[in-house]
Amino acid sequence: MANKNISTLEEDVIALHKVNETFFNVCFSSPPSMEFGGNWDDVFKSLVPLVRASHLVPLLELQIVVIFVITQVTHHLFFKPFKLPKVISQIVTGILLGPSIKDKSGKESLFPFLSQDAIGTASVFGYAFFMFLTGVKMDVGMIKKTGHKALTIVVSSLLQDLKLLNSELGRLGLSSGLVSDMINVIATSTASFIRVFMATGQPIYKIYRDIGSLIAYILAVVFIIRPALFWIVKHTPAGRPVKDVYIYAIFLMVLLSGVLSDMFDQTVLLGPFILGLAVPDGPPLGAAIVKKFDCFFSGVFTPLFVTICAMKADLSSIGDDRKLLTLDIVLLVVTFLSKVMASFVPSLICKMPFNDALAIGFVMSSKGVVELASYSLFHDYKTIDDQTFAVLLVSVLIIAILVPSMVHYLSPISVNALHLIELVGRASPVFIAHHIHEKVTFNVHFSEKVIGPFNQYQLNNQGAVSANIFTAISPSNIMDEDICTLALDKLTSIILLPFHRKFTFDGSIESDDNTRRALNSSVLERAPCSIGIIVHRGHLRHSSSLYRIAMIFLGGRDDREALTFAKRVTKDPGSFSLTVVRLDAEDGKTMNDWEKVLDNEVLKEFKQKSVANAHVKYIEETAKDAIQTTRILRSIMNEFELIIVGRRNGLDSPQTLGFSEWSEFPELGVIGDLLVSSDFDSNASIFMVQQQQQLKGTNGFEL
Repeated sequence: MANKNISTLEEDVIALHKVNETFFNVCFSSPPSMEFGGNWDDVFKSLVPLVRASHLVPLLELQIVVIFVITQVTHHLFFKPFKLPKVISQIVTGILLGPSIKDKSGKESLFPFLSQDAIGTASVFGYAFFMFLTGVKMDVGMIKKTGHKALTIVVSSLLQDLKLLNSELGRLGLSSGLVSDMINVIATSTASFIRVFMATGQPIYKIYRDIGSLIAYILAVVFIIRPALFWIVKHTPAGRPVKDVYIYAIFLMVLLSGVLSDMFDQTVLLGPFILGLAVPDGPPLGAAIVKKFDCFFSGVFTPLFVTICAMKADLSSIGDDRKLLTLDIVLLVVTFLSKVMASFVPSLICKMPFNDALAIGFVMSSKGVVELASYSLFHDYKTIDDQTFAVLLVSVLIIAILVPSMVHYLSPISVNALHLIELVGRASPVFIAHHIHEKVTFNVHFSEKVIGPFNQYQLNNQGAVSANIFTAISPSNIMDEDICTLALDKLTSIILLPFHRKFTFDGSIESDDNTRRALNSSVLERAPCSIGIIVHRGHLRHSSSLYRIAMIFLGGRDDREALTFAKRVTKDPGSFSLTVVRLDAEDGKTMNDWEKVLDNEVLKEFKQKSVANAHVKYIEETAKDAIQTTRILRSIMNEFELIIVGRRNGLDSPQTLGFSEWSEFPELGVIGDLLVSSDFDSNASIFMVQQQQQLKGTNGFEL
């Protein structure tokens, strides 16, 4: 121990460090220094040696920066183009910085032994807060509404990465994942109690004390903390943010809950997760907590935790025990297939389509971060050896690559085209599935013009699109039943309907079909999915070769749904350009706070795309009344070939006040009706979108 210099606040500590079955002494100062160990003039000479191992805080900051940079670079260069989740790049970063890669010169300086406790503690702290935020986002009441499918099937981050969170498949997977997570929490707690009793040999009274402490903590959360949180919600004025003092108090409670969990021999993750479940979801409190902390902890500390877990694995240890390696691989394959089948078979029994059932099986078999945290915990407890942990890490990596790829493969765009023909001269309706009756002779010459274009569309997009064509011959007053029944049977995401009025290329009216208008209105009222009505007025282009699309965004569920479909055109920037025009009221108060939060979340990703893509634009305009709204729309309507709007049925706002009183086509919504009216001299086509309405079926379940 050279150059010993001990102040009144420091002392040298001798630790035993084990390398290759050999113990040796390691000396370090405690507490660590908070300053850099060199001069700033030396920064450009050598950055890593500048931060000595004894100066742990600056070293920790440098480690976090290095991990963040490598993770982001690997994700955007290698994995994002293939739509793979970020957890893959985080694991790969851990492998690159861990003992698997034998280039130790730089890594030992950046990640010395003395810094492992500091960065390990920081990562666990971040993951504990991530679990708290996960609990905050969960709606515990959803368990009562999951239905028999979710409870039988027994994964929010994966579904979000796959862009399936708002789909029927995503909602079912999310509900099932919630049930699974609650069962997992109970199982983990039970296993922790057994480990303490069996492994440490502690007396039985301590087990009872730990169980009693856990029960007391849960009761305190349910009967003291949760009512206090509801009191905060009640005493927060409508439209006003939650006071910061409450947010900071909850932050301290999260830290205290982790300490209490450790005191009664549980992982530090349990207490924060239970506390998170007690927080009322949504605005004002739940939304405020998520808005303030989610970006920081989910974007920095959770990736740090995953990377640190992966850094514990030494892939070079794989193969040290070939018999154990074979056993590990067999068990992993059997376990994975069992998990897939455990969700796939019940889904089939519940009469889900084969592809959707298989996709649910893959989604529910992948937990990513959660499984990696469990494996890391087992490794820390010496329950599994180094080789088994390395194999498990590789399995998490493989599954993280396999599952998104399989789900994307099993969920192609499926187009179901229904040709409706009014029943004339027949006694009973006829329904023809052309892909089923291909070899059966039918007098279906009336559908040839429909079958040909859709077959060509499928051929041009082979592997990405499947097209099924149907013909329904039925009375006009029950055609809506044919449409809705087919949509429900095929789990359709959106029904596209043609507007009842046809226009010529010069904008004049060619024909009106009131029967078709009545059909559209009936489908809007009872459809089991989203609805889109297309007002086709030609494909007029200017000098630009791009098909120019605009989306008018005022806010609300229909506008969010319309924006979701509009964003799909950004995947083909060479053919389309998209401009989103947000019309906001002068005071910014067009709807309640929760709706505004949802609007901002949907727009946030689009704003980021508009910065990186020259063919994507985002414009904000202020319209204090309907007159200004009309003026803004007139100024932009001739710049586009297609304008997308939400129906916003039943929503009143200052920007549209008075429009509904003289609306000619309420099925298009007030903005769509305004753009179609004869007062607007425009040849742009209109696409109106209405999000699925919550309807009650005859069995009492929500459709």
